[in-house]
Amino acid sequence: MSTHRARLYVAASWMLLALLVFLAFGVWSIGSVVVLAVIGLLPPIIMLALWKEPSPTISEVIRATEERR
Repeated sequence: MSTHRARLYVAASWMLLALLVFLAFGVWSIGSVVVLAVIGLLPPIIMLALWKEPSPTISEVIRATEERR
């Protein structure tokens, strides 16, 4: 599994978990919808912004160079 796909799965799982928790409580006031948006969206956005791709190893660089020839 690629790192990019793993990041998306973690973000989607977090948003689904937040939605399920709010559905379990059953409160649908304007304030709770705002809290749901903040709790459901803000952590994944921060995670996606801060999670950097790992730098390639020496063997990956050599393999990529050999494939280009």
